[in-house]
This record gives sequence, C-alpha cells and structure tokens, in this order.
Amino acid sequence: MCGIVGAVAERNVAPILIQGLQRLEYRGYDSAGVAIVQSDGTVQRRREVGKVVNLSDNLEADPVKGSLGIAHTRWATHGAVQQTNTHPHMSRNDLALVHNGIIENYMTLREELQSKGYVFASETDSETIVHLIHSRLGDDGLLQAVRRAVKRLEGAYAIAVCWADEPDRIIAARSGCPLVVGKGIGENFLASDVLALKAVTDRFIFLEEGDLVELHANDNHPLTIYPPLQDRAVPVGPATDPETAFDRYPALQVWTSFHTRSPISVHLPPSPWQCAHLVLSLPRQQAVNTIDTARAVDPVSIPSNL
Repeated sequence: MCGIVGAVAERNVAPILIQGLQRLEYRGYDSAGVAIVQSDGTVQRRREVGKVVNLSDNLEADPVKGSLGIAHTRWATHGAVQQTNTHPHMSRNDLALVHNGIIENYMTLREELQSKGYVFASETDSETIVHLIHSRLGDDGLLQAVRRAVKRLEGAYAIAVCWADEPDRIIAARSGCPLVVGKGIGENFLASDVLALKAVTDRFIFLEEGDLVELHANDNHPLTIYPPLQDRAVPVGPATDPETAFDRYPALQVWTSFHTRSPISVHLPPSPWQCAHLVLSLPRQQAVNTIDTARAVDPVSIPSNL
C-alpha cells in the first residue's frame, strides 16, 4: 500500500520525511521519493526504486535541505515499477504532489490536459492530478486550485501538494483514503498513518471525508481545515444546512467562540465529531474546559464519554 508523509517546520524536514517513510515500510511498497522546497524557492525532487534506504542514501550523498516537504512510498497500480512512475509527481518543475488512491476518470482528464499542452512523464493516474491542479492555478493561489481540481476527480484519493510560489504551506485533501494531521510546536505534519508521525508528535487530527487542510509552521496560523460542506453538493437539511448549523448544534458556537483564542482555525460548519478531534488536539486543561463548556450548552451533541 502507498504511504504519505508531509512536514512544514522551522528546521530541515528531510530527516523527518525519511523517518516517516521508514515507519510506513510495513505496508509494502516498491519505490519512494521526496519533494522539498529549498530556501532558494525551488522544489527539489528525489526518487528511487526499491527500499527507503536507497532514497536515504541518495539524500546523504547529495543533501537537500528545506523547511517544507512531502514524501511517498508507492505500490504500483498504474504503470511499471520505475523511477518515472515514482512519486512525487511534478508539473512545470514548481508544483509537486503525492497521492494515495485510484482516480477512475484519469484518462479523460489526461487527454484534456494534453490538449492544453501538458506533457506527461509517467503512466500513472497520479500525475494527472498534479497537472490538473497546475491548470487551475490563478491569482487566488494553491488552496483554491486544489479546491477546484478535486471537484473533477472521480475515485478515491488522499493528496498532499506543495508549490514553489507558496513555500510556506502544504495543501492536502482526502476522499475515500485516510489522512491525518499531526500538530507540533512551530511545525505541523501530515501522513496516511499515525505511525509515521509518532516520533515527532502525539497530537493528531483525523481528517474527515472531503476535508481540505492548509498547513503552516507559523504558530499564529498553523493549520486550517476546510470541511467540504460549503463547496460540494450535499443533502441539505437541519443537520447540514450552513444557515441552521448553529441552531442544530449550539456546541459549535461555543467551540467557535473558544477557538478564536486557540491556534487552530476551522471554517464552519464542521461536524460535532470534527470539533471533538480538534478539541482533543489542544493542551489537556484547555480541552477539558472547552468540552465542559460545550456539554453544558448542548449535552446531546457532546458524548458523555468524550
């Protein structure tokens, strides 16, 4: 199975990425790679067929340093086991992506992108995603490009993307494949499996279906989770209508009031369980105080065993 690791920090992330990939080796894979945004603003990619140690040796022989990067272990589905099919995939040398899952309509998208001048270097469905995101880049940046691109995807995915023009952030999204965010101090992480991040943090947020997340290292703006409700067609009712979410779940309003004083921002309306994940990522006493306040207002939405 494929594995994803990402990190944005105030230190060199290459060792973190390699260590995370090593912790995912139990899943099975045939190749591994990293993409790191260097201090000069360029994206440096390294890929190796075989074990993670081959990639580690590559970086040891010719180091790449940067405070932001993404990494991947691949289990071949589309295309042979060779370097050109190994992740990360890139578009125009400045946008890098790692992907778990299978995109069912990739051939249709591939033909569309080729007609626009995009050149494909691999046989994978994953490369389609990075070119699709690149084709959606505009003045509103990477987050909106990813948001627009994932609406075109049919199938399952967990993706992480970095761009040379925005060297301080990683954008990630998931649908049908797991993705978890790890919170640190002055650094944040993501992975397809908690085990990959156990060496660097013990605070986690499990992304829900359709979530997008924007990761920074800055403590004043470390991460933002964007639930899919505001941007995708979903059944509208008392529990999901953005206009009535506060009426349905008063605890959300308590959480929103509290979170404006916390380092985590969430674009409402999240589910009660997403609120719970976020609360539990806070320092213990803050979490206890927040849960008690929310339960007092809305005991139904906040489970008694939380």
